[in-house]
Amino acid sequence: MTLAIRPITEDERPEFRRLMGLAFGFDPTDEGAASFNAILEIERTISAFDGNQMIGTVGAFSLEMTVPGGVAPVAGTTMVSVLATHRRQGALRQMMRAHLDEAREHGDVLAALWASESSIYGRFGFGSAATMVAAEIESVYATLQGPPKGSGKVRLVDVEEAKQLLPTIFEKTRLLRPGMFDRSTVWWEQSFFRDQESQRNGATRYRYAVYEEDGAPRGYVQYRAKEDWDDDDFPNGEVRISDLQAIDLSADDGLWRYISSIDLIRKISYWNLPPDEPLPWLLNDPRRLTRRISDSLWVSPIDIPAALTARKYSRRGRLLIGVHDAFNTWNTGTYLLTVAGDEVSCTRTTSTPEVRLAAADLGAIYLGGVRLLTLASAGRVEGSPEDLRRADTMFSWHPAPWCQEMF
Repeated sequence: MTLAIRPITEDERPEFRRLMGLAFGFDPTDEGAASFNAILEIERTISAFDGNQMIGTVGAFSLEMTVPGGVAPVAGTTMVSVLATHRRQGALRQMMRAHLDEAREHGDVLAALWASESSIYGRFGFGSAATMVAAEIESVYATLQGPPKGSGKVRLVDVEEAKQLLPTIFEKTRLLRPGMFDRSTVWWEQSFFRDQESQRNGATRYRYAVYEEDGAPRGYVQYRAKEDWDDDDFPNGEVRISDLQAIDLSADDGLWRYISSIDLIRKISYWNLPPDEPLPWLLNDPRRLTRRISDSLWVSPIDIPAALTARKYSRRGRLLIGVHDAFNTWNTGTYLLTVAGDEVSCTRTTSTPEVRLAAADLGAIYLGGVRLLTLASAGRVEGSPEDLRRADTMFSWHPAPWCQEMF
């Protein structure tokens, strides 16, 4: 099928948004359009046209993402949709080709996304690199062991004070964990503080609590509360955490103690708990914390030498990595990775690789959360046992990768 693939124009914004609504099952509103237009990087959009009809959409956010020991420029792949009338006709493949070519020209070393369906993006070089944990606990079982870990206090702040305090805290926490990305002023306003009533699902507007030690803010939690009473008029409310950021264990402990102490609440839920969050080890009764693990961030290497030199490693040494990429064919080749402390280099070579894997699997291990040996056990990485163990140690990292929000 012959399609025209190009960025949208200013007057095509409403149609771009309408197509997304058809694909994702929502009705665009004027309120939502204002926020959408504020964060849309129109020059980084890609649309497919069948004649004069727009039938597909892709967008990119220009992100700085934390990687093990550093940061890297990343294309945040987003807004991917194809009209149901044009599925299985090559539209997505053509748009992804144009999108990843644009990301390469833009200077991004990686592309990253949240997948609406996990079966779609492996063919385009994306690997599942981070997980999220949907967590829930009844408040009666949410008591923490021992005394508080720090001497700080938690206080509630209004949205105006939150706008002053939270970005400073977040700028510190987002550099601590691979997979997190920066938030621009526009992003803070439109994607974090914007509080549409239609998004509350019967709960309150956002509430903000900040943990401070010696007057210095060291953590925050953004949440909603939902009032409810059971048939016997006993409180049956819920706290729904949207974002919890803590610079250290004292702040994390203090914020969870605050959340668990809110009156008239029976259930506490957090849609996106980090996979290695210490909460289960802080609880008196950790079995009561129910956890459902799911994939979150998917990563695709665009510039392998730049990507591999942007991060740090857990072991010194040299490793010859053979990469196959059927979609981004420029990635296919062998790379010599050399790690000498904080000095990292990566160059193409004609030498025989010691480990061999697909670009999508390199994306999966890149942030350090997926073990190379696990992929090898699944037959996805090849090499001698000694080389695989060495590579596995080099790419491993603590803390585990985690992405703080969908984009």
